[in-house]
Amino acid sequence: MPLHPKLTPELHPDESPMSFCSRAAFLNGRSARDFCLDMGFTFQEIIDGVQSAQDSLARLCNIPEGTDLGTPIRRDGRTYWIGANKFTRATLSRQTLFVCPHCLADDISRSPNVPAAIYGRTRWLVSSLRTCAVHEASLVPACNDERPSRIHDFTMLVAPTGANLAQITRASSHRNCSPLEEYLMARLENRPGEGNWLDRFPAYAAARICEIVGAVSEFGVRFHSAELTPNAWWHAGGLGYEIVRAGPEGIGPFLCGLQSQSSGSPKAWAPRMMYGRLYEWLAHESEDSSYDPLRHLIREHAIDTLPLGPGEEIFGIPVETRKLHSLRSASEEYAVHPKRLRKILHEVGVIADDAMSLTDERIMFPASEGGQYIARASQSMSMAAVRDYLNFPRPIDRSLFEAGILVPWVRGGNETLHHHAFAKTDLDDLMQRLMKDALPNDQPALQDIPAAARRANCSQVEIVQLILDRKLKTVRLLPEERGYLSLLVNVEEVKPHVRLEGHGGLSLRQVEREMHLSSAVVKGLLVHGHLPSQTAVNPINRCPQTIVKRTDLEQFIGDFSSLHTLSRETGIHHVRLNRLLREYKIRPAFPAQDVPATFFRRKDLQRISEALGLG
Repeated sequence: MPLHPKLTPELHPDESPMSFCSRAAFLNGRSARDFCLDMGFTFQEIIDGVQSAQDSLARLCNIPEGTDLGTPIRRDGRTYWIGANKFTRATLSRQTLFVCPHCLADDISRSPNVPAAIYGRTRWLVSSLRTCAVHEASLVPACNDERPSRIHDFTMLVAPTGANLAQITRASSHRNCSPLEEYLMARLENRPGEGNWLDRFPAYAAARICEIVGAVSEFGVRFHSAELTPNAWWHAGGLGYEIVRAGPEGIGPFLCGLQSQSSGSPKAWAPRMMYGRLYEWLAHESEDSSYDPLRHLIREHAIDTLPLGPGEEIFGIPVETRKLHSLRSASEEYAVHPKRLRKILHEVGVIADDAMSLTDERIMFPASEGGQYIARASQSMSMAAVRDYLNFPRPIDRSLFEAGILVPWVRGGNETLHHHAFAKTDLDDLMQRLMKDALPNDQPALQDIPAAARRANCSQVEIVQLILDRKLKTVRLLPEERGYLSLLVNVEEVKPHVRLEGHGGLSLRQVEREMHLSSAVVKGLLVHGHLPSQTAVNPINRCPQTIVKRTDLEQFIGDFSSLHTLSRETGIHHVRLNRLLREYKIRPAFPAQDVPATFFRRKDLQRISEALGLG
């Protein structure tokens, strides 16, 4: 049976069903729970949005059939639906009743003689809505009654507030709605959005994301939720909304900012430490899958911008592929000292000049770009290590390096990298090419490369190059030796390949034989420049030697003749011939102290050629 009209309250479109039921109960002198039991249903059913209970209440209060009791609220398990928007118990104000004192004053002014004139707005139940859009004022707590029997009994809870209305009005500050509150109100009123990234989340999740992000941005990654006032949460929500609304375009730079603020400690570069409360909230304080799009965004951003790789987890999900390395992570993964790795990667251009002053954690580079260099760096050797690894005797290592056969993958010798870096793979390849056709030794006369080089009067580099060029038929391996010194070659096979091209001149010994002169005479002619000479390399022993060009020798023989040569040409004894030449006043061509032999210019002999029988 319907109640008397004087005992039924006026229904407001923005009123919560609990508030309407509470006011009806108050007008009938009962608590909300007792009133509902009297009428055949329970107050909890009204709170939970049970349709049969709400229909019964509507009939009692003369509400036309099919009319909602204010804003529809429905419970679904541990969540609540306000219209089409989902909220959790934690995101609704249940124990603490927040109100706008100006709204209460308006309700009283409209019906001053009606005790139940004040009604509860549904939006006051949403904990993230902390501002009254009508009066541009902050909501204030009207009461904090934890007794289960009084929760949601709006009129009973707010009734004492009338006497203290002036006091709670002074506690309310003038302010506009934050961007987050405007967004949430639009969702509650089913006003279409503008493609906001937050639309993919339930209303409660969108609100909480903005608040946590804003709190991290404003109060730091280690802020304490319990220490933030409602005004602080209001400010954080608005700030977070401006960051989050654009999705990756806004959240990405925000996360980068947190990374740049992180300390230089290696542990500080883990996502948990770097993102602080934001990460802990999503990883440990909430298992709600509604936040998964944000988790996914943060996870992808972390993998893209931080040195994370296999063996690490983000939100409990293993990282499968590494995209970035830091100098520290690369050093640890490949077991290379960070100082040497820093120098090598700088030398090959992976680390820029302006990054060299950063700590190991802050120097980052793409794993795909640096990987090939790091792998080589992990097996790099100095020249001293190469000698031991390949069993090189000195100075063949330096000779092969200068010849371009032993090639470092990173050249040193500068201010950054003092020593050359040789890759183990390159060294193995060199030895594999040298030993490619080598067989176990079966010829005792073979020599190792250093000995063969001495016997063939050539350099070891030349023999190595002959082996690499496959110009030697006999290459063997000495079982009891390793590396370079295990290679054996046939000296006689080497010699033809290493003999130099002839210089085309006459050695001094050849000059002596052709001119029938002693070494002392030839030396005198050369020293004093009477017989032109040159220095050339002996094609066999590769030593420098003094030579005489044949044209110069023939020119000398055509211009000069020794006394003994004239004696043979004329048949006159050299003593008598010498006396005869003096009688004709023909003097020797060279002073006796320069050349220990007597030479005459042939042109001086022409005037006595008949006397000498020279024709």
